[in-house]
Amino acid sequence: SGVEFNANVVNGLLNNQLIVQISAGVGLTINIMATCLFVLPFVFFSTRSSALSGGLLLISVVLFSYLALVRLHIWFPPGPALLTILVGYIVIYQHYLRRLLRSLFKERQRSRTTLTSIEDGVIRTDYRGHIVAVNDAVQRFCTVPTTQATGRLIWEVVQLHTRHDYKPYPFKSCIEEAVPRRPKPLLLTSSEGEKILVQLAITPVPASRAELREMIVVISDISEAHQLSKQILYHETHNQLSGLPNVTLVHENLRKAIKHELQTTSESLMAIIDIEIDRFPSFRESLGNTASDLLLQEVAKQLRTFQHSGETVVGHIGGNEFILVLGNVPDRGHIMDLLTSVRDVLGESVASLNETISLTYTMGVSLFPEDSLEPEVLLRQANTALHRAKETGRGKTQLFTQNMQARAQRLFEVENLLQGAIENQHLITLYQPLVKTDTLQIVGVEALMRLRDEDGEYFSPDEFIPVAEESGLLIKLGYYQLRQACEQLVAWNNLAVSPLRLSFNLSPYQLKAADLIPTVKETLSSSGFDPNFLEFEITENLFLEEDSGSRQIMEQLRALGTELAIDDFGTGYSSMNYLTRFPFSRVKIDKSLVRDLAVKAGSSAITSAIINLVHSLNMLVIAEGVEQPFQHETLLSQGCDELQGFSFGYPMTAEEFSSYYKDCNGIASP
Repeated sequence: SGVEFNANVVNGLLNNQLIVQISAGVGLTINIMATCLFVLPFVFFSTRSSALSGGLLLISVVLFSYLALVRLHIWFPPGPALLTILVGYIVIYQHYLRRLLRSLFKERQRSRTTLTSIEDGVIRTDYRGHIVAVNDAVQRFCTVPTTQATGRLIWEVVQLHTRHDYKPYPFKSCIEEAVPRRPKPLLLTSSEGEKILVQLAITPVPASRAELREMIVVISDISEAHQLSKQILYHETHNQLSGLPNVTLVHENLRKAIKHELQTTSESLMAIIDIEIDRFPSFRESLGNTASDLLLQEVAKQLRTFQHSGETVVGHIGGNEFILVLGNVPDRGHIMDLLTSVRDVLGESVASLNETISLTYTMGVSLFPEDSLEPEVLLRQANTALHRAKETGRGKTQLFTQNMQARAQRLFEVENLLQGAIENQHLITLYQPLVKTDTLQIVGVEALMRLRDEDGEYFSPDEFIPVAEESGLLIKLGYYQLRQACEQLVAWNNLAVSPLRLSFNLSPYQLKAADLIPTVKETLSSSGFDPNFLEFEITENLFLEEDSGSRQIMEQLRALGTELAIDDFGTGYSSMNYLTRFPFSRVKIDKSLVRDLAVKAGSSAITSAIINLVHSLNMLVIAEGVEQPFQHETLLSQGCDELQGFSFGYPMTAEEFSSYYKDCNGIASP
């Protein structure tokens, strides 16, 4: 009522509690500040954080208006600020909504483009298996056009079968179970009736209710990948030159054959034959790589034609080495007949680039189950027998025997020692004196390579040199020994009254090494050894097979200032023609001829003839293996220039030779 209103006005005047409306300028300032506080979070923070700060700002404006009224009796109308914030919300979130829709549209376009561009077929089905959507790539996997696929059951449109028993793939149960599936590769019948190897992937799409659940089915053509995998596997398991199984596949085939034999009651044997073409490195050197490869291919072709009543496995395990596994062998008595049949199939000659080449083959044989039940052991035993056969000559055959096992173990120990021979000081250089025949003056030493084990036991050169050659270590070990010997001779020559000559054995493997000449140059330069006092001994019966390349290397060695001697003369070809064709300065008569001087009639005439012939060619003669006074006297009377043998000193270490030379004052006593 009017009275009450007037009373309140009077009370407000008396108590100074009248409500005053805020000025227009201050109100405008507050509204502008509220608007700025609303906009800033949207500029610097995420949408979610901005919405939260905007809500807090709305509450703050209302709270500010209330506190100003009840505490300060100032009326601030919050309507404009609230309206500004609400309108801002609408404008800003409309902008965000448009941007979100554009982003969703772009993402959908990208997804659609991805599905269109990939080669895999993608099918979306409902929870019952009806097709909801497909991509374009599905066409080649469907039996109907993609335009007719939607709405149909997936197993009516996509025909999948298992590879081995060709049973229809259970699409229905997979979809009902709604669990991810990635079965083994399946066979799919394409729209053109072609059988395609595919990989299937089924993934359920989670949903709140079962009737809303969908399935994503991806079909990938893996035919090319499978074919490529087969090609890679073929290359990994077959020799690329001959096309025959390599050692990996041979081992696997042999393992399967052994498993089959063990499951039967047969008492027959299985023969594992390791075959090697003799002198193949020589053929490759003389014929070239192309003709040699054709030769190997022809041998492989011949082995493929071998007919046998039992299980037959043919393999090419590398280089010039082949494997033949023959099952259903009645007994050991039939082995030699089988090997004769193998040699008949291989023949005695092979045509390569219009050139007929005579071949011989060395074979090693192991037998299942007599020798072993393990495939790797049988292969190793056959190889052991092969190496034993090679030691007896070309074209030989050797059956594995148990006493070869100990020898094979010994060779294995030798190879292990050779691997670290330098670092572990297993390689020792011994020195044997070379003396003048008439005065017995020590004029030089022959450097001899020796190998010893951890216990100090020495291996025979005949035992470790072939292993070093075959493993490729002889070249490295020989270079080390040459450097060591040259440095030792420099030390001795600095102390001796007359310089000593170093006689060094050069194997055919070292003679063919590409870095031989540079290594000899570097060794002579670094050691300071005079090349005029270095003599290389080359074994007659090993290098003369390929005289053209050898002669060139030897001429280069002579050009360095070194001398050359032919070693073991009289045991190999003994062709007088070689004495004039190669740049030798000395000839060393083999110890077997020297040993026979006292026991075989005519031996003296042979050594005398050799000495006279060599002297007529202006070369010197050394006789090795002198162990008896009679041998010394005979060779002295025949005019032999130098001698070597136990009569004048055993092979000694460097320290032992130093003491020996000092004690005898450089003159050996017979």
